[in-house]
Amino acid sequence: ENVTVIRPPDPTGDNVPDISEIGDISPSELATEGRFRVIGTVRAVWQGAHALVETDAGEVVSLRLLKAGPPSCGMRIRAIGFPQTNQYFLQLDNATWSLADGPVLDVPSAVDISPINLLSNQTGEPAIQVRLHGRPVRITGVIRHLPSPTTTESRMLIEADGHLVPVDASARPGTIQFLRLGSRIAVTGTCIIDPGHDPAFFIVPRDGNDITVLANPPFWTPRILVTI
Repeated sequence: ENVTVIRPPDPTGDNVPDISEIGDISPSELATEGRFRVIGTVRAVWQGAHALVETDAGEVVSLRLLKAGPPSCGMRIRAIGFPQTNQYFLQLDNATWSLADGPVLDVPSAVDISPINLLSNQTGEPAIQVRLHGRPVRITGVIRHLPSPTTTESRMLIEADGHLVPVDASARPGTIQFLRLGSRIAVTGTCIIDPGHDPAFFIVPRDGNDITVLANPPFWTPRILVTI
């Protein structure tokens, strides 16, 4: 009873400034700026509470959602939240979302890459290629780990050019349900740069067509021969 609402939040977000209006500002100053909005097309959804939006201007903004019920890839949405930043990207924290008017952006063609392209520069020195954050990529590799159906784990690992690449299918677990260890696959999806983790990126498939089995492992494996 000691708390009085002076002004309720704007349900439309029309009076909330767009995230493009954030200038050159330090992270500590950013924390005092209040709410901002972003309008764009959803490019990735993962772990039930994370999404990535591409604006009409081509900027990508991560969302950490306030509650369950994420949007789907391809939706045009308006999200409102509190801005945060790491050393590379802006994110809206405690974000809420709603459908927005206007056309969705076309899906750009995926770029075939190797993990080496993501983790090093042209001279071969270690460097995270942040320009690929939020962009569609395609990686070909061999499945080395699949989540157990008895757990809530939703990431598989594929080996490509000596690197283990996480593939987060939490938004579409059915896309990996019938895959087999040792299969060679092509994974298309949105590249998410994840600083501070090893490796510093993962791939998020967008729909059921983003994973293609190129070759299944042979049935007569050493393990099966031993058991027979």
